[in-house]
Formats: sequence, C-alpha cells, structure tokens
Amino acid sequence: MKTAHWIWLVGVSLSLLGSQIMAFAMIWTAAGWGGFFAGAVLTAITLPRVVFLLAGGALADRIGAWRVMITSDFTMIAATLLLGGAVLVLGVQPYLLLTAALVIGVVDAFYLPSSGSMPRRLVPGAGLARAMSARQAIGQLATFAGASAGGLVAATAGLAAAAFMNAGTFVVMAAILIGLRPRSSATPTPPPAGGNALRRSADGLRVAWSDPLLRSTLGLIAMAAGFLVPVSRLLVHLLAQQRGWNAGTGGLPCRSGRARIRRRGPHGHRHRSLLPAGTSGRCRACARGSASVVLVACAVFLLAAAALGLRSPALRTAMAASPPK
Repeated sequence: MKTAHWIWLVGVSLSLLGSQIMAFAMIWTAAGWGGFFAGAVLTAITLPRVVFLLAGGALADRIGAWRVMITSDFTMIAATLLLGGAVLVLGVQPYLLLTAALVIGVVDAFYLPSSGSMPRRLVPGAGLARAMSARQAIGQLATFAGASAGGLVAATAGLAAAAFMNAGTFVVMAAILIGLRPRSSATPTPPPAGGNALRRSADGLRVAWSDPLLRSTLGLIAMAAGFLVPVSRLLVHLLAQQRGWNAGTGGLPCRSGRARIRRRGPHGHRHRSLLPAGTSGRCRACARGSASVVLVACAVFLLAAAALGLRSPALRTAMAASPPK
C-alpha cells in the first residue's frame, strides 16, 4: 500500500479515537440527567446521520470528497472548541449537549460517505482489499480504546477536556487531508449524473434495494445496529451510574485476561463469574441476573458482533472495487 494511505490511516486513527473519547464523555454526562435525556442526546447524533447521509454522498459527488472532508473537519474543530469553551464558562448544560450532538450528527452524515471512498482514492486495485481491512481494524481498535480513554478523561478532566482533545485530532486530520490532496487527486472526480441531489439520493436507495449483496448486508447491519448500539452507547452508561461506578470504571471494556463479574450473595460473600474478555462491560452490567440469562445475552451479542464484523468489511471492499450501477 502507498505511503499516503498509511499517513491517512494515522489521521483516521487519531480522529476516531478523539471522537470516541468525546462521545463517551457526552453520553456519560447526559446519563447523569437520566435515561430519557441520554437517549435524546444519542438520538440527536444518530438521527441526522440517517436523514442526511444520502445527501452527504450526493454532495460529495457534486463538489468532490476532498472538499467535503476538509470542510467537515474545520466545522468540527470550531464546534468542539466552542463546546469546550462554553462548558468552561457556563458549566455542563443540557442544551449544550443537545446542540453539540446535532452538529456532530449532521457533520458525520456529510463526512462518512466521502471518508469511505478514501481507500480507493489512495490505493491501487491490487491492494484495495488490504487497505479496506486496515481501515476496518483501525476503526475497531479506536472503538475499543476510546471507551477506556473516554472514561479516564471524563473522570479526571471532564467534558471540556474531551472536547478540546477531539478538536486537536480534527486539526491533525485536516492538515493530513490538505497535505495529501494535491498528490493523490490526479484523477479528477467525474461529473455527477443528471438530476438534483434529491434525485441522486433516490437513485442510491434504488441501487441499494436492487443489488442482492447490498440489500442483504444492509439489512444485517441495520438489525445488528438496532441491538448493539443502544447497549454499547447507552445502557452501559446508565447501568454503570446506577451501580455507583465512576466514569473511569464505566469506561473499562474488560479486566486483564478475563472480564470478572462479581456480585454479593445473601450473606455478603462475593461470588465471581468468569467470562471471556471480549464480552466486555455489556455482560458485566447484566451480572445481577441469572447466569443463564447472562450467558445467552453474551452469546447473542458476540454472534451479532461477529456477523457484523465479518460482513461489513466484505461489503466495503466489494463496493470500493466494483460499485454497483
């Protein structure tokens, strides 16, 4: 793979790590106002992504992916700096969290389609599969490490520090994109097809429905996300706070070697249940239930995560190598 791709991956890893740290800090802080508000903040991030994602892809086709990504990075720099400064001056306020969540959701909707096209822009066809796999691995590592880092930052420095750290990662990412753009955009972006952005978005939905690989994989991703996202990004925070854990403890994805689930018996003795480390905090949060319920929940979670992890990179590679018409 080309050096430009590895440089881009460094920026992506930092940007994803910063985003995970800030996301943890935001949801953890929102969970302090209860489950309804925490769900509202998570919805404010997710809903704009769903609504504007096709428009983001259409805009990238019209003005170019590089311009969309660089503009999005600078928008996030301004938004995170403003959030951090507002928290320092006004304290943590619910309306600040909701506003920041909406901005993040909208920017992500325009950034993600363009970012997904980067491996194909930077890597020739022979190395595309490896480039997509490397991008997927970086994303998983950032997600894994981001929860722990986000918990530590939220516990020791607070939401403002998480916002400033995230702004710093976007500065690095914007600088990398600006530096790579002249050297890796020799092939101009083809002109968009006829019709306005709404028409092209509808064409994208038609292609996704008519292609068997896209249809089945997107259905799998939608079902897995429906089960996994609320658990990993919301319920763990609520359960951790309900049990009196601090943010540093709530963010730890596992203990060394094995994830230990402890609970007290009727006489105050501590009972220990050992589960594979990969089951993460989601299983530990269910420790008060029966052992069978915990094991079944962990098995379902791991199967869904494995199916999503195996199918999603294959879809991305196939799409990048040979986009459907």
